[in-house]
Amino acid sequence: MTYGFNCRTRGRWVPHDLRRTATTMMVQLGVLPDVAEKCLNHTEPNKLKRIYQRASYEGAMRDAWKLLGTRFTLLQDMADGRVTNVVAMQLGEYIKLYNSLTLTHSRLQQKG
Repeated sequence: MTYGFNCRTRGRWVPHDLRRTATTMMVQLGVLPDVAEKCLNHTEPNKLKRIYQRASYEGAMRDAWKLLGTRFTLLQDMADGRVTNVVAMQLGEYIKLYNSLTLTHSRLQQKG
């Protein structure tokens, strides 16, 4: 899958492609879309949510960046031939980070 291909730039990568790739990968890894948008420092388009929803998502954002970093490390290790048992490593790391994200999300909902 090509995450960052942009037809308007005729295949050349631009900085915005990296942002789009990062948020796409985060959501595919299980990060909540609202958290991925906060990681990109996007403003909430819904005015009511913007006024009443004041959660900072700091912990969830930190976990989302760690999850993405873990994925990039895994991809680099695969490319370099350092990983022999991808499934075991991948599942172990993702389960730990997913559990952390789930707990953070639960805490945010309880505060709300």
